[in-house]
Amino acid sequence: DLFQGETRIAESTAPLYRGGFNSLATIEVEVPEKASGVLYCIGGGGGGFSVYMDEGYLHAEYMSTLLYRYKAKSESPISTGKRTIHVEMLWDKVLHPGDVPSGNVSLTVDGAGVGGMRVEKGMRVIFDASETFDVGMDLGAPASRDYDARSPFPYNGKIDSLKIKYINATGLKKSLAMYV
Repeated sequence: DLFQGETRIAESTAPLYRGGFNSLATIEVEVPEKASGVLYCIGGGGGGFSVYMDEGYLHAEYMSTLLYRYKAKSESPISTGKRTIHVEMLWDKVLHPGDVPSGNVSLTVDGAGVGGMRVEKGMRVIFDASETFDVGMDLGAPASRDYDARSPFPYNGKIDSLKIKYINATGLKKSLAMYV
């Protein structure tokens, strides 16, 4: 389990958000009125992945090499109270070495789908050697330009826990790797 305030985790030891590493993040969170702030993120201004709230809406952004930004936003504000948020990232199978990975990110709250996005050009390697994985805020260069002026954009609610597990893309229930 990871908890609010755990920051500056080196990308080399953090969960992987690049092509080939399918994952499911489970966030147990308390959502206040007009919830705002980073739930978790990795990377920074040159590329990264961030899941955050802004004025009650759930957002996710995947930025690849400064050139490609992919964004998802919930259709409506998330209801206040204790919520379970799932962020699932499923990459397409890469057929040839050197192919640029692509995949889908889906957002659910309490089991209901609230948003998603297609990442057409993902990362094959790390986002940024000098950036980190953070829970509850985004230290360093922001992984999303949408909260750049509000950095480190700390979450104004409570994150009870964050669990990230690697999963396979076939839909099998058995985890392929491990819990982080």
